[in-house]
Amino acid sequence: MPYPTRCWLLLTASWILCGCHYKPELHRVTQERKLYDDLCARGQNVWRMYYEGTDSTYHRFLVNDMDRWRHVRISRSELVMEEIPTTDTTQRYYCVDPCKGWIRVDGSCWLGSAGR
Repeated sequence: MPYPTRCWLLLTASWILCGCHYKPELHRVTQERKLYDDLCARGQNVWRMYYEGTDSTYHRFLVNDMDRWRHVRISRSELVMEEIPTTDTTQRYYCVDPCKGWIRVDGSCWLGSAGR
């Protein structure tokens, strides 16, 4: 087998193996609620924020700020959400607004000034 073909096969196999084993918890960023409180105090907000679920230690969110998505977790001791999170997976991935008390947002999920 020619060298370029072997390289291509090796790269393709590594992409497939890495993609199949992606675990968001390994890439999740722990942030403080204060970061979002400061953004709101300055009249700014993230573009979109989706609630992903809660475990015994953290509330987990999927955050879109400009052109990137991040998996974020905030300690339950720092953030008390008004709506009681359920373990039902159909109740996950809804939009929340950190500037309005972390409540569920119905309709469009554009929170930042660019979407208003």
